[in-house]
Amino acid sequence: MVMTRAQMLAQALQNNTSYNMGNSMLQQGMGQAYSPGQAIGNALTTYAGFMGRNKGQEQAEQKADSQSQQLAKLLTSSGFNVPQGVDPGMAMPIIQAKANMDLAKSNQDIRRDQIDWTRQNADRNFNFAKENADRSYGLDAAKLNAPKAEPLVEVYDPESQATVYRPRSEAIGMQSKAPKVEDKPDTIKIGTDLRKEYNNLAKPLHEMNQSYSRMLNAASDQSAAGDIALIFAYMKMLDPTSVVREGEFATAQNSAGVPDSIMNMYNKALDGTRLQPEQRLQFLNQAKSQYQGASGLMDTIDARYSDLANEYGVSPEQIIMTRPDFTDQFTSVEASLGGGTDTTLAKVPDGIDQNLWAVMTPEEKALWQN
Repeated sequence: MVMTRAQMLAQALQNNTSYNMGNSMLQQGMGQAYSPGQAIGNALTTYAGFMGRNKGQEQAEQKADSQSQQLAKLLTSSGFNVPQGVDPGMAMPIIQAKANMDLAKSNQDIRRDQIDWTRQNADRNFNFAKENADRSYGLDAAKLNAPKAEPLVEVYDPESQATVYRPRSEAIGMQSKAPKVEDKPDTIKIGTDLRKEYNNLAKPLHEMNQSYSRMLNAASDQSAAGDIALIFAYMKMLDPTSVVREGEFATAQNSAGVPDSIMNMYNKALDGTRLQPEQRLQFLNQAKSQYQGASGLMDTIDARYSDLANEYGVSPEQIIMTRPDFTDQFTSVEASLGGGTDTTLAKVPDGIDQNLWAVMTPEEKALWQN
């Protein structure tokens, strides 16, 4: 709270000890005296009280002046000039009132600027709308006065091979749409589908290729391991679904599609019984016969799918599987086994199962041939 100098002085006097004690002694000294000694005591008390009150008055005056000067400095540092000789406490309400007036004037100026901006913006919008209206009116008038344009027609231009717009008089005789082009077949999808169908049909021959190749390689290795591998590959050629694994004994359960004679021969090979050269060659001849039969059937399938590929615009080479040629390898293995020089390698006699013939010894075959 801002106080005037008189208020500061009154507060200082109220709180000054010398001033308050001096007033108290003045009241005691001014009491009624009933004797000369009491009169002298009252005079001394009065004098002491007068001196104490004057001292307290000076102290309070100094304190009030100091507070008033500090207030004046504070107002001056805040931008408010206090005139010389004017009580700062008395000037404070005037200064505050002036500040309020300045703030009100500033707000009024801001409001006036806002009103001016709103008016100017309204004027700009009005002028813009008026210009658009004049322009629109001018265009409408130009359209009314302009000669009627010939309507445009959408037609197909064969030179640019695109749809264009031409005046109706120029569009006479032109097609309204591009000639319909039949959709081209999706050769990639067709090729994929044909290849998938073909591979499913060719899978048995592919497995037979692998078995036949393993037989030729095993027959070249005239050892116990080669005999086991040879007979095992022949068993897989007879029954691709067989679950027997090379090196384990064959049974009716794991080799259901293999004749008992072949299984027995395979199990004997596992026990160490070796094949004779003519027996190895007999296995190869039987495998060759089955492979050639399957290849002949596959030739028909190849021809069918080659025709389908050509019909759909797909290269047959992308569909048909190239088959290996085992002729040279068979001839080489046959020569190493003495093929064509042993009478026991003659054609299987009528009435003898070829699988049984394959496991016969040379002596047993000679008996049948005689």
